[in-house]
Amino acid sequence: EVQNSTLTGLQTCGTMWQGIEVWGNKTKTQTQIQIPATGQLWQGKVILNNSTVALAHNGVVLGRAQGSVYNINSGGGILLATNTAFTNCGYGVRFIPYPYVNNSRIVDCNFNSTTLPDPGYNAFNSYTYPNPANPRYGYANQNQRTYAFGLTFGVKFVQFKGNTFSNAEYGLIGINSSLRVVEDANGQGNVFNNMNVGETHANIFTSPFHANTIRNNIYTGPTIPIESWSGLGDQIILNEIPLGAFVGSRSKVGE
Repeated sequence: EVQNSTLTGLQTCGTMWQGIEVWGNKTKTQTQIQIPATGQLWQGKVILNNSTVALAHNGVVLGRAQGSVYNINSGGGILLATNTAFTNCGYGVRFIPYPYVNNSRIVDCNFNSTTLPDPGYNAFNSYTYPNPANPRYGYANQNQRTYAFGLTFGVKFVQFKGNTFSNAEYGLIGINSSLRVVEDANGQGNVFNNMNVGETHANIFTSPFHANTIRNNIYTGPTIPIESWSGLGDQIILNEIPLGAFVGSRSKVGE
């Protein structure tokens, strides 16, 4: 549990750290008890409140690094983040696959990026990310900024509520996931500012199990506010799309 704290790299050295890993067990639900005497769950959990996670290659990963990839059996960890800033991270939060309902909630947080100090995030550098040595880092781009604030792969019902996302290539990327990108308890939706794509939801196979709810959000600068590829059953309602957006919302079903 992290309260009123800052976790960051050594800014004077321009270094970035590896971020937080939350280990889980993909064979267990998030409510199953491992040790009855203490009520301990099978899943790891991290709680962030009124804190900052900065200058991390991956701010929080719901999974366990294993060499150049993530252990495929380590999904299922729980993230509860409230009123927390994710600043200048290659990825803000990312989830590896987990077959059961994921109760993670990211609420009223501020995701922002200016310039990532590691030169591997500059597309014009002699080496860029990802590369064989660092395949888990965010993609380099010419603006040297965060690639995606949220990256989910194969998870169900992770909630993003009332957050602000500013200055990145992508706000949220969901792959084979069913996300809830909606308003918080005060009716404030997520706000997406100044990025190439606000949200991309892509599925390898068209399936109602990958349906997303995208509601009451504001897109003030994305070139493309919302993309949905091979979706089935998505609810995209009551969102505010800016005048002049290249495409307000685009989707392809069954491709």
